[in-house]
Amino acid sequence: MLREVWAAGRRKLKRHLFYSRYMTYPLLAQKALAPAARPRVLAAIVHIVSEEEHAGQGTAQVKVDRLVTTLDGLLCSFAHCELKVLLVTMTGRHIAHLLPPRLQPLVELVLADGGDPMYVGFPAQDALIARRELHDWFMFLEDDIEIRDSAFLDKVARFTALPGMERAVLMPNRFEYLDGVKRYIDLTHMSSHISWNKLTLQRHDGNLFAECSNPHAGMFLLSRAQLDRWVASGRDWRGRDMYGGSRESAATFSLMESFVLYKPYVDNLYYLEVRHVDTKYSLMHPHLTEYTYTATAR
Repeated sequence: MLREVWAAGRRKLKRHLFYSRYMTYPLLAQKALAPAARPRVLAAIVHIVSEEEHAGQGTAQVKVDRLVTTLDGLLCSFAHCELKVLLVTMTGRHIAHLLPPRLQPLVELVLADGGDPMYVGFPAQDALIARRELHDWFMFLEDDIEIRDSAFLDKVARFTALPGMERAVLMPNRFEYLDGVKRYIDLTHMSSHISWNKLTLQRHDGNLFAECSNPHAGMFLLSRAQLDRWVASGRDWRGRDMYGGSRESAATFSLMESFVLYKPYVDNLYYLEVRHVDTKYSLMHPHLTEYTYTATAR
């Protein structure tokens, strides 16, 4: 009996302390701070489909769904920014008109006619540069890349601001997700050839970063100062297949003319990541490596 009375008294005291603390919140309330200037972000999405898909045939809906995922990821992750989205493509080789009505007004079509569709990534670079006076940050990404991280810009900005890293660009790790398995595909599909330059190992925010032999991610994000540095270099590698193919060269390897490319290191691959909205590499390379993750026991 005494034990029950004691337990009831303790519960009553805990409840009283909780309500007492709760009632102090209005007295200690912080007035809303004036909103800080919103970062101005310009995103150029590289987008090419077949003429049949442009007409709404074949695998058009699959491509539409992927592009919608890419756009929704941007709108969600950069909702705290002033975001401008360019869809860089060619006449008759896009599906912008098949997007849901809610998304069509949010996308500006930039036509890069007259060239090889496989090299449209380079006109996407040009589109970013042509508007560099109007924005603070400049993103290049392929049309099947999903970002779901509202701190993505902050992570890149903090890394860029590190002393001595003016020429460094932080690239995310790209993954696919299939049947409960997460594969960092730019590392798994050529895992026997992946190496990390430990001489460039950097520690920041409790995480490690280093140069990687395959820095490709299907996207990059540059500050205006970095974009200006790139322009000042003359961009001799513009339009050139430097490594891996024309698309990879536009998305990644042309940057190496002016920058050193880093990625989150093996210990923390997930610190900065993007999703490839496809599973083709996971199907091509289903083996498990140190760059493959699953939450369940293997």
